[in-house]
Amino acid sequence: MLTKSNFYYALTWFFGRPVLDWWMNVHATGGENLPKSGSVLLLSNHISHFDPPLVGYGLNRPVDFLASAEFFENKWVNRFFRAINTYPFKRDQAQDLTAMRWVRTSLNQDRVVCIFPERGIRYGKQSVLAGNLFPPGTAEVAFRWGVTVIPTVVLGSDQFYTLKAWKNRQSVYVSYLPAVRPKDFKSATEMNQAIGESIHREVSRLKEIYDLNESIMPLAAEEHWGRPIPA
Repeated sequence: MLTKSNFYYALTWFFGRPVLDWWMNVHATGGENLPKSGSVLLLSNHISHFDPPLVGYGLNRPVDFLASAEFFENKWVNRFFRAINTYPFKRDQAQDLTAMRWVRTSLNQDRVVCIFPERGIRYGKQSVLAGNLFPPGTAEVAFRWGVTVIPTVVLGSDQFYTLKAWKNRQSVYVSYLPAVRPKDFKSATEMNQAIGESIHREVSRLKEIYDLNESIMPLAAEEHWGRPIPA
């Protein structure tokens, strides 16, 4: 039986996925890497505001999300996000303990939780897609809690900051990579390194398979609009 949060998530997924298919050409691969049951952390790069629905696009399990607390200031957005089991976190805090308790509770209920470890949208050389590693905090938590991690790649979603991408039904790529399990590593640092290397290999693979050039790498929304990037 669906819980209340799962019901609204399923309803949103049911109506939202055809909308994404209408406006985007979504290439989602690796959904079979998500365990069919048990607690899982999806750790994804973050390049646009379109990433959360794209992360959920290719999965057959509900996904709980953390989202920046500023979005919850609007009461209607607040109600919608909470209905689909999305919880606020404060990006200006080094570690939002309230948000992490919510994540722990969700994982204890054998749910799938998506976190964007970069703590906001990252583009250019700032992005993990460019060869960086995620900040270590999330891997440290996953390692300490013994939670399976599915590294997740979203590539091309930043194109949809322009009307042209919507008109031309541009391609976007979502990859769910093989599980990374804490028991296979001696430290959280090693685990975080493995997560980063998995993502870097997948970016190279996507470029090769789909014949993508460097223009697919993420840009700031302002760059797409031809405006200066805020300092």
